[in-house]
Amino acid sequence: MLDRGEPGSLVGMRVAVRPPDLIRSPTSSRRWAGIVRRRLRSPRQSGELPSRTAGSVLGHAHPLPRSIDAVGSVGRQWRTCAAVLAGALIAQLERRAWAIALTISAGLVLLTLTMRFFTLRQRVRDEVIHLIAEGHEALPIAAVQRQRQQLLSQRTRGSLARTIEKMLNEALSPPRIMMRGARPLFSIRVIAGVAPELRVVIGLLRTEKIRARGVALTERLLVHGDSPLYGREAGALRAELRRILSALEE
Repeated sequence: MLDRGEPGSLVGMRVAVRPPDLIRSPTSSRRWAGIVRRRLRSPRQSGELPSRTAGSVLGHAHPLPRSIDAVGSVGRQWRTCAAVLAGALIAQLERRAWAIALTISAGLVLLTLTMRFFTLRQRVRDEVIHLIAEGHEALPIAAVQRQRQQLLSQRTRGSLARTIEKMLNEALSPPRIMMRGARPLFSIRVIAGVAPELRVVIGLLRTEKIRARGVALTERLLVHGDSPLYGREAGALRAELRRILSALEE
């Protein structure tokens, strides 16, 4: 029996579960491909449960549920393609004439799906960071709660604090001769002008009793190219730092 796959997926159909083939050799490429496919398919890894939770809380039109659904869809395609690639590699050992072409095709598709998967994962993370930065860190969504714990971890907070500290040191003690390739992305004048606020942010990041919202805002300040941290207006950066300090201390 054949089940139709998802519309637009790279795999148009999938084979339903069959009883064990006791006649076929244990080294058969088809049998091993089936074993790999069953091992790779796992409900916990499909992303369906977080997607339903996000959709029920935010509505299915929200970007986060759509992104989680896309991650689950590409993940299922990736696992199916990996099973096909494994079967093709085994078929090469059996000296099947068609195995080389299938191995190359499956490998290229798997590479494309891998890049697509990580792009979508980053999109999910960006949407979750946005929700937390806007004050929604208590949403009962698995992806939000996982990201909240990651933001509050000592590793994440310490990394952000060290990055800001390094920027501040470079701004307050710039080299006498600035090489062309070593110019900082930020304005030394702007960073030096908000040094007191940056020191308070660094200190709060190294304490335990802070809010995930403030950490999310700090991360956005550092990673977004249009952040006032990389602008030329000290007033805009000072206003954003005050917002971050207020969020950290809530």
